[in-house]
Amino acid sequence: MKKIIIAVSLLGWLVVANAAEEKKAASKPADDTKPYFIGEDPGPLYTQLVTQWADATNFAKNASDAAVLKLKADMEKDPKLSKLVTPAFTADLEQFFYELFASRETTTELAKLYSQYFTLDEMNELVKFYKSPIGVKLVKHNMELTTKSQQIGANLFKRHENEYLKVLAKYLAPEALKKAPTKSEPAPAAPAKTEAPKP
Repeated sequence: MKKIIIAVSLLGWLVVANAAEEKKAASKPADDTKPYFIGEDPGPLYTQLVTQWADATNFAKNASDAAVLKLKADMEKDPKLSKLVTPAFTADLEQFFYELFASRETTTELAKLYSQYFTLDEMNELVKFYKSPIGVKLVKHNMELTTKSQQIGANLFKRHENEYLKVLAKYLAPEALKKAPTKSEPAPAAPAKTEAPKP
């Protein structure tokens, strides 16, 4: 009996040790064909590919333009801040954000991010794509496509706002939704009065 207990204990220990070893091996890729993990530095080769990707996609300029556009729109809503929005201010903002997004610090952080999703080979393929004629065309029109896509979304939302409100009302005021008739349905008829039976 003692030998059986020792054998079972030893077997259990081996299973636990093997599982721990498999978990440890799975936590870090053995080669560059697997993505890295959150916050891990993927190394200089991967970072160099991300730098090429950033150049091919015009990342710094596009990100800078988007940041400046958003800040200007927000500032123009405020009467006090709107006075600051001048061509000189806009130029300084563009310069600041361009330098920030073109910096080594940004590229390193982007490399950490992209390495979570794309292997070294996949990143190389992305760079090739963005350097191809169709990739260059996509980069050239990306801001316009994004803006117009957002406008399509806003227009669709306006057209279907009542449907959205029904979904929202279902969770915010379920009782009110049951009582309120919709435009396509007539209001429920009042129940007919019936007299209580006489004893």
